[in-house]
Amino acid sequence: MSGEDTVEHGGNYIFTLTMDEGYSQCDPVVKVNGEVISEGPDGKYTVTGVEKALNITVEGVTIDTFTVSVIEGSGYTISGENSKTVSYNQMAEFTIAPTNANDVLVVSAEGITVVAGENNTYSVSEVKSNITLSVRVYDLSQQLLLASNWSVTDGTITQNDNNLNLSGGQKTISSEYIKKVIEAGYTHIKFTIGTTTQCDDIMLQHSGTWNRYYRLFSTNEPAVARIDLTEFIDADSSSYYSVILNNRVAGNPSNGEITVSDVMLIQSTETTNWTKSNSNIYCAYEDGFIVLDTHAAGNDAYVLTTTEWWARYANNATAAAQSQATLIVYTEWIQQGGNSRGIIWGGAGDPVVALNIGGTAVNNITYSEGNQCYWALDSEGTIKIKCDLLSNRNTYGGFQVNSYAGENEIKYCHSQ
Repeated sequence: MSGEDTVEHGGNYIFTLTMDEGYSQCDPVVKVNGEVISEGPDGKYTVTGVEKALNITVEGVTIDTFTVSVIEGSGYTISGENSKTVSYNQMAEFTIAPTNANDVLVVSAEGITVVAGENNTYSVSEVKSNITLSVRVYDLSQQLLLASNWSVTDGTITQNDNNLNLSGGQKTISSEYIKKVIEAGYTHIKFTIGTTTQCDDIMLQHSGTWNRYYRLFSTNEPAVARIDLTEFIDADSSSYYSVILNNRVAGNPSNGEITVSDVMLIQSTETTNWTKSNSNIYCAYEDGFIVLDTHAAGNDAYVLTTTEWWARYANNATAAAQSQATLIVYTEWIQQGGNSRGIIWGGAGDPVVALNIGGTAVNNITYSEGNQCYWALDSEGTIKIKCDLLSNRNTYGGFQVNSYAGENEIKYCHSQ
């Protein structure tokens, strides 16, 4: 409150009342010698004809309060009420836990700092307005798009809704994230890499030793980083390695920008038991297909299946009862690279042969105990493979691929 200390006898006394910050919501009652006085149109209070000392009091002054609430949704639970009333400049705290323990929550509001504490607590301090907090649930795959799982040398990390932008030098996926994913039962990961800066290719490598796992992704075509996570476990399974990405120009590391998006985690434990001719090879089931990626693995890179896998195709009960077993193999290029023919196939007692891209029937499949199947590429590339073993009584075969009907079905017919 402001005004003069004295006033002449019979004169008018004028004063103003200004509320401190944090008290703007209240409706104060001003009294002069016990009588209520109203504020004038000019925002001032006036006492006319003063003939005695004035005792001015202000009642009904209360601190502002605000509502802080959390939007309810799926994938997480809020302990207690999802809305709290908080006095001006005080703190609001909520306990919000993911339904799935492996998920990570990001609690946020535009222009507001939310601090994540222990035991799933999230707090907003110095509340000065009504606030609505939203919760986004990141599953294990989406967590690769969180800045906390990356580090960048001399650069920046920008976390967006559906991608992560990294600029600067070496970009590194933390070993903590690799460990968490592997311990959750995943064996492989893939994600899309994009770049808007000058870059011949992007190099992906093992943090322990460069030749343990080494891949190159050309920026002239959609680049998909495929990683065999089992190569990032220490030999004694006690520690985990990080994954390094580098932009390269003319074969040399260079500062630049990449965007990571479309992350997929894959459980393909069976293929991790197959023999690889080179540790850089990626071989995993993706959406029902075997994907063989030999980039940076050199020419003639191959995988050799387990005997158990091959027996399912070449030694099943139906095949054993027939005079001929026909293997239908469907193949499709993801990146052809320098390959002029399709997958190189060999198994059971059959010689190694080249299969054309599309559908191919391999007749008279034989099986001996302990046989394995061999998949290879002449040059570095990425190919999709789907197999289906058929049996019939036609000595010369007779089943041929008519068309490829979809990701989970091979359509075939009998030829006359």
